[in-house]
Amino acid sequence: MTTSKEDFSNEDNNVEGDTRNNNIRLLQATDEQAGLNNSIRRRQRSTTHDPESAVDTDKQIVHASALDDSDDEEEEKQDKRFAKETMTENVFSLIYISPVDSSAFWLGIFVSLFQIVMPSLALLDLIIFSDDKNPLQVPNSVSLQVRIIGAMALILAVSQYWDFMEAVDRIGHGPPPRSSPYTPVGATDWKFYLAYTMQFIMGTLFIITIFTLVVQSTTVVGMFLNFAALEFITHVDDVAFALGKRGYFTDSIKVACEEVEGMVFLRKKGGRISRRFQILIITGSVLGMFGLIMLQEEKGQFDCRRIEVQFGDGFITLLQVFSGIYTYQRDFYDGRPVYMDERRRAVFRYCANGDGGIFSFAESGYWVFNVRPDENSPIEEMCTNYMARSPDTKGYDILEQPGNRWLAKHRLTDSVEYLTDYFNIICADCDASTCNGECVNDECLCLESGRFGTHCQFTEPPCVETDYDRRTSPFSGAGSTYSSDYYLMRNSGNEIAFSYNRPIYSYVIGDDEVDILMNLGRRYFMFYLTPSMIDGVQDAYQDGALLADYLEQVHPYYDWIEPEFVYGQNGTTPFHRAVFVSDPIDIGTATDNISPLGLSWARVNRLELNSENYFDIFLRGGSIDTVLLCATCSKNAPCLNNGMCNANSNFCECSFGTTGRLCEKDCYEVPDSKYCPRCFADYTFDSRCELECYSNPRASDCPDCRNNPEAPGCVDCFQNFTAPGCKGERRF
Repeated sequence: MTTSKEDFSNEDNNVEGDTRNNNIRLLQATDEQAGLNNSIRRRQRSTTHDPESAVDTDKQIVHASALDDSDDEEEEKQDKRFAKETMTENVFSLIYISPVDSSAFWLGIFVSLFQIVMPSLALLDLIIFSDDKNPLQVPNSVSLQVRIIGAMALILAVSQYWDFMEAVDRIGHGPPPRSSPYTPVGATDWKFYLAYTMQFIMGTLFIITIFTLVVQSTTVVGMFLNFAALEFITHVDDVAFALGKRGYFTDSIKVACEEVEGMVFLRKKGGRISRRFQILIITGSVLGMFGLIMLQEEKGQFDCRRIEVQFGDGFITLLQVFSGIYTYQRDFYDGRPVYMDERRRAVFRYCANGDGGIFSFAESGYWVFNVRPDENSPIEEMCTNYMARSPDTKGYDILEQPGNRWLAKHRLTDSVEYLTDYFNIICADCDASTCNGECVNDECLCLESGRFGTHCQFTEPPCVETDYDRRTSPFSGAGSTYSSDYYLMRNSGNEIAFSYNRPIYSYVIGDDEVDILMNLGRRYFMFYLTPSMIDGVQDAYQDGALLADYLEQVHPYYDWIEPEFVYGQNGTTPFHRAVFVSDPIDIGTATDNISPLGLSWARVNRLELNSENYFDIFLRGGSIDTVLLCATCSKNAPCLNNGMCNANSNFCECSFGTTGRLCEKDCYEVPDSKYCPRCFADYTFDSRCELECYSNPRASDCPDCRNNPEAPGCVDCFQNFTAPGCKGERRF
């Protein structure tokens, strides 16, 4: 019989078909046997953990088939209500399935708490809860690419941090039924909620942390580094589970981890659509909050509203008069805000180096400062004509660059720039951390607190009267005689008169001249005024309060210097007659004081000023030996050399041999001073007023003036002193 190739082919196909059917039947039998074995193991674990219901193992095997049939019926019912999923391999599953007294359970608790504590500590460091205006510390603004990368990072965070999504899903559907043969023996409902609540808390904290890091980031690289660091911490639970599975902990932990592997978890059917909505809702919420913050950035919500500026005078001596408070303006240039002084003429703005094209966000630039001719003049030209500028920066915050890195010119027309000798710029927004008084309209007011200063930082009031220290010399050496004794000025409201938040002092010489001691931004100046120099307020010389009102409102540049040297109105500035200048009073340093006390002084260089060099109007000349002190005694200005402060007059009562407003001068050390008694100024053997008589009144050649005041050598220089050898008693 001849067999064709087709017959062989059909025969081969039949054999292959029979083989496949046999394999299928074998797999089914294997699955049934595996199910029977699993059922037996489950019953064995059940009886192991429940002694009251324990039965003989052989009986279990006999009844295993019947029990398996009932399990199959239960499984059929549960298959209609529940879907089978693989148990997630992490420490939260260990918490759920392991007995409370097992090491696997407590490993899961420890790792979970660790992952909760880590982002919690990070948030405590990142968020300033005491800052009501900006607790998240959001920067003023960021570039477009940072915002795009930030949005993408948040989407990635929500989708990648599956702990949060899984916890929401598990808690939302509840624990699997206890009657299910797939439910682990050690699993209970309270441990289910414990495990996934901890997972939910951990996932929530991580999303909040990454959100905070994203909104605080100012560069793409910084954002990536923060994201990578946080990503490592999120996998701690996975790492702990993997180590336990490989036996790095205890054997029981290894067994528990192996049980989790491949374990079936019953989840209520349905909810696939709700899962998708969960992702969309959570992602949308996070992006919505991110967009809201970006919108607030765009509107300048996080910009400093007031900045306090104090200029140095090392290169342009006139710069110091532009010190003060600058307020935020809603006019944006190159994506940054503008700050102006109260006259709206002195301006800070940002200048980009490029042409502002499509890639302008990647360009750097710098902040500049200059003064406009009037408040309506455009500020576009400031980028090429400026007095000072910051170093190049891509930042959006004017406070980002420290003052000691700013650059200034010696002349406006110069192209060479120098590092500033001093420049202080800080945020002056009022809050509890910057004001010792009360915040009113974002301004720090001392009111009735008894404090003084921009931030109410001074606890003692300004000195009522100043005079020179008798150990130094009075103001002199400028071709005339000037007062060294000045009195605190009060305005028409009987309040202390201030200039640049420092008190103003004056001394009336006559009907047509007043010496003024006044701060002009960084230093005190001594100059004198005449009626012709302040046209319209001649009556101020008859009423010191009117003069104080005028001096409080005047701006040295806008009202005095500019009219004369820019517009040619000769004779309007008192700085032709500025005579002496003090050392600087720098904000926030040891020299920061409410009164001009303890400062060294120098003469003002008397240049022939004109429209070309008037910026050097405050140029310092030679130093003089003058130091001012408070002429009235107080807690901060005590009497020296054992002097006593009279509580009624607040003047010092000096002991014998000392003099000065605070008894600061010791006549024994400097006997030739005209302010000491003649006994110390004119001591000679002939007058028998030798110093030895002061130190040893019983010396053989000293007269006994106490008992014999008319004796030769008992001069009037001892009048009013009670020391031995002096006439009479001291009296006041």
